[in-house]
Amino acid sequence: MRKMGAPQKFRSRYIAFKVEGEASIEELRKAISKSSREISRLNPRPRIVIYDGDEGCGLVKCSHLQVDELKRKLKKIGGTGNESFKVRLLGVSGTIKAAKRKFLSI
Repeated sequence: MRKMGAPQKFRSRYIAFKVEGEASIEELRKAISKSSREISRLNPRPRIVIYDGDEGCGLVKCSHLQVDELKRKLKKIGGTGNESFKVRLLGVSGTIKAAKRKFLSI
């Protein structure tokens, strides 16, 4: 049982994704930052921890409380504004090692 006023511990989750189209790491960071602004007010900010530009695959680290909302936001990235790419989600894992093994060919 959690004590009243005690800080909540956030469990990390890693969302594997694949970029369809051409995108640099900076373009991708801006798009993810822009789409996740509303959900990161109280929690740690989602961030890219791995990105292979040649394959277009990577991992975004977030809190376990942010996964569902971040997945919805990531699906909407692309095709609007200056973005010439689309993000396809591959899956979610609790560790980087498992995410690489299951979803990425890195």
